[in-house]
Amino acid sequence: MAEGRGKAARPGRDGGTGPDARAEAAPAARRRPPRARLPAASDLEREDLLAAHLRLAIAQERFQALLAAVPLPLVLVDQRGTLQDANAAAAAWLGEPSARRGVPGRQLLKALDRKRQAELLQRIDGALQAGDAIMRDVELTTTGGVGVLVDAHIHRLPIVDEPPAFVMALVPRRDGADAIRTHDMVHQMLGHSHALIYCNDLAGTLIFSNIAASGAPASAAEGDADPRHGMLRFALQSLKQKAAEERAVRERLPVEFRDEIHSLPGVPSRIISTRKLPILDRAGDCIAVGTVITDITDDDRMHQSYRMSDIVFRCSSDAIIITDRNAHIVRVNRAFEQLTGFSQASVQGRKVSVLHSGLHSKSFYRDMWTTLAARGRWVGELTNRNAHGELLYVLATISVLVDDDGRIVGYMAVETNVTPLRKAQARIDRLANFDTLTGLPNRDLLNERLDDLIRVSGRREEPFSLLFVDLDHFKNVNDSLGHAAGDKLLTCIADRLTRELRDDDTVARIGGDEFVVLLPGCDGASVRSVGQKLVEALHAPVTLPRFSNYRPSVSVGAAVFPQHGSKASDLMTQADAAMYAAKAAGRNRIMLYDETMGLHIRQEFWIRNEMPAAMEQGHLQLHLQPKFDLATGRIIGAEGLVRWARNGTLMLPGEFLWAIERNALLNLLGEWVLAEAVRLLADWTARGILPPGFSLSINQVASDIAAPKWLRRLRRLIGDAGIPPSSLEVELSESMLAHADPHILETLRGLRDLGVALSIDDFGTGYSNLANLQRVPANTIKIDQSFVRNMVDAAEDRVLLEAIVSLARKLGHRTLAEGVETEDQRRMLAELGCDWGQGYLVSRAVHRRDFESRFLARADTAAQAAIPDPARA
Repeated sequence: MAEGRGKAARPGRDGGTGPDARAEAAPAARRRPPRARLPAASDLEREDLLAAHLRLAIAQERFQALLAAVPLPLVLVDQRGTLQDANAAAAAWLGEPSARRGVPGRQLLKALDRKRQAELLQRIDGALQAGDAIMRDVELTTTGGVGVLVDAHIHRLPIVDEPPAFVMALVPRRDGADAIRTHDMVHQMLGHSHALIYCNDLAGTLIFSNIAASGAPASAAEGDADPRHGMLRFALQSLKQKAAEERAVRERLPVEFRDEIHSLPGVPSRIISTRKLPILDRAGDCIAVGTVITDITDDDRMHQSYRMSDIVFRCSSDAIIITDRNAHIVRVNRAFEQLTGFSQASVQGRKVSVLHSGLHSKSFYRDMWTTLAARGRWVGELTNRNAHGELLYVLATISVLVDDDGRIVGYMAVETNVTPLRKAQARIDRLANFDTLTGLPNRDLLNERLDDLIRVSGRREEPFSLLFVDLDHFKNVNDSLGHAAGDKLLTCIADRLTRELRDDDTVARIGGDEFVVLLPGCDGASVRSVGQKLVEALHAPVTLPRFSNYRPSVSVGAAVFPQHGSKASDLMTQADAAMYAAKAAGRNRIMLYDETMGLHIRQEFWIRNEMPAAMEQGHLQLHLQPKFDLATGRIIGAEGLVRWARNGTLMLPGEFLWAIERNALLNLLGEWVLAEAVRLLADWTARGILPPGFSLSINQVASDIAAPKWLRRLRRLIGDAGIPPSSLEVELSESMLAHADPHILETLRGLRDLGVALSIDDFGTGYSNLANLQRVPANTIKIDQSFVRNMVDAAEDRVLLEAIVSLARKLGHRTLAEGVETEDQRRMLAELGCDWGQGYLVSRAVHRRDFESRFLARADTAAQAAIPDPARA
């Protein structure tokens, strides 16, 4: 290519050496100005001479224009390498030639080192003999101090009768063979591209096309598997493509757009991206249009997939954390920020340990990472801390993220907030072990500690004492001053007992006004003084509502291990008997158990002996207390409560049930209650006064349910009476359900299948557990009245009530609140979402005749909740 340019500089089209040719070949620096005088000649000769001079001037101008227009650096040198002339491209490298000022220059030789100067002179001599020569890899130093690598193509000018002159073309290496190779590589790259690439002139004539375009003819058969056929057909036929091409030519700017190609029915469409590129000449005019068409279907679908994944990531209700392979946080979603209080910026690049609470051991995390390494996944519960330092409980699923080569690139954790559930569980666990009113251990926790103390003291052969503390006349306080005063008295007694005793001692509340104290290391000789100290401390004045100087008194009974018993039940019985002895002796004192204290035992004896006869002779009665809808006041059922008519008075269950708690009479009483309830419902059904949806609930104990034929007997009773099974409801206390064996649970499931409802009674008094609620097929949860009593004034009670109601609803249970006595309580319970209520607001338990006349005789069975109960008044 360079040599061709050198040859093109030769004058004459046929290579001749006539006068005209020599004149045209003369470089600008060597041309002679026309002479002022002409020799004498004829007019014809003069005209020929003037025409020759004119042709010479025109040829010189053409040569100068050609020399200046060539973008390749061209210089004119003599045989000694002296620069005679240069075009603009060469002058930019070597500087303005001195020849322009009439003096030949040495710029060219100065741009070379001495070795290459000598070589240049040799190449010029070679061109003098052969006409042409090439000097490769010449490194020139320009006037700006920049090194340029060129090939020097030298060509002798065939000028007659003149000193030898040479045209030298300085061809940069990048415009030589390297440019050719680069051109070839570009063509190969375009040719093997999967994109359709072609170029056409403004008339539409195809100038260039790569293999993808030329190998996908527009006549390809319909349904061809190669999607490029459809792409090319679309490009050749689409008006949108033609409009884009016209716009690219008009605006001289690239035009890009997307389109969708629809193929045969059932064949997925393709999405293509087209880019129209205007090809401009040096003058800036558009001379052609290049087209690049790319199938972006897969990329588009991948983008859609990534976008959907990003939407899922951002909108997930679970917190999501993505880390690198070193557990540094890379990204978190909005749910994480809302849950933890940490923003993306605040945790970016930090270790996930920023969330650690410090409650998990090192071995816990070590086992977690071991599981992740072995299985690629870990699921478990974590206790973290949020941005405010508060504990946060989450159920986490941590997964290992790997690339296509199976290398670990990071980790992803998806965390579900279980903090409300764990807090509810903690509250319920506390209810299971502690009294809600006083905060003291309840009966269950007391039994555990008593068993532990018996075991340790027996092994060490050390004594300990058990005190049974009972408030005197507590019922009078409740009846005279109200339950609020009674509750304050109980909390005051609990505080004083705790304050007067050692840290190792245990104070528990096991009933309404009953407390038990465990005194490790205390024998019979010292228990009297400790008991007397307690009696005196508890007798100090207390300020109660509507009574500013109430002096409580307590009766305390004491039993000593192992002197009075080696089992928990024996010690409790003996201390209880001693407490009754203290009451019989005048109250407000302590009594140590001895063999003469048999009054309590004698009471237990006559109750156990008279109970069977009382059932046969009709002295036991089933009184009814209505249950009502908290929102509407409608009566929805009743609870059957046992009363014993003895010697002209009605004995409440608390006055005789204690004597048969560990006796077969308790099961006998349960059978009587069940049969009496079925008979009552059968009578109401026969008389047509049983309201629709009405249910009568009765209490049963675990030993009743555990009886082998209990369910069979119940099914027979219901069938013989012809009553709907849904009209009967069985209540079991949660303390009984806490230790229910598989047989009892199976019986309860049979009860559900029969259609009889199951209610959990006294919920929250000591055995509440989520596991029990999940495994027992209960319909209703009865909230103990201790939660309701102070709910209007005590925020803690309202919080616990709300937690129980919410938990019951989520587990599919209805809720019924016991002890509803005021309109404020009813309204607040209804606002909390509690379904039903039971209490003095409507009525206390009444005889069946009174219940029928007040609540069943009218077609409308709405409770007159706003009207105080006359009997109570």
